[in-house]
Amino acid sequence: MGRNGGSAMGEMDVLDAGPSGLRRGPYADTPIRRSAVTTHTHARPPIHPRPLAPPVPTCEPMVKKLLHTRYRVNDLDKTVAFYRDVLGLQEVRRSTSPRGSKLVFFKAPGSEEEIELCQFDESGPVQVGYDVTHLAFEVDDIEQFAKAAAAKGYPLSDGPTKTSSGGVIAFIDAPEGYEIELIQHARHG
Repeated sequence: MGRNGGSAMGEMDVLDAGPSGLRRGPYADTPIRRSAVTTHTHARPPIHPRPLAPPVPTCEPMVKKLLHTRYRVNDLDKTVAFYRDVLGLQEVRRSTSPRGSKLVFFKAPGSEEEIELCQFDESGPVQVGYDVTHLAFEVDDIEQFAKAAAAKGYPLSDGPTKTSSGGVIAFIDAPEGYEIELIQHARHG
């Protein structure tokens, strides 16, 4: 049985520390507590929490904006055709990097960021890991998109699935195995 009539296992009791039963000093408003299974009758020194990390000074961000995301591919022509003909993205430019990578950049309507497709055979074959990364695009009508994509040889790989917000999501696989998420937002009104 613990002090004050409580159980002896794990219950916390206020330890008398003078007439008020309260700590003195900076913790004067805090009752001193001890485990009921402890046998000593004096208060332990207060445990001070670790100091918080200093606040981060407010300054200009070092990064200004996202410019592009790169996906390396084995078959650049097939992947370019998918992004252009199935997803409907706009090819912005083509170039060859100083090391010899073949690059093609795309933009989605209403977006500033670009998608860079890169073929660099000297680094070996691309092996896309399962569920490692994906791009997400907004569509007006997933059912309509799914029919058009399937007619071009790219059926949905998952979905359509209704979301808790009333929207619909689905997935389609690009030629190299990169996953593309399609999002149809809920229609209100």
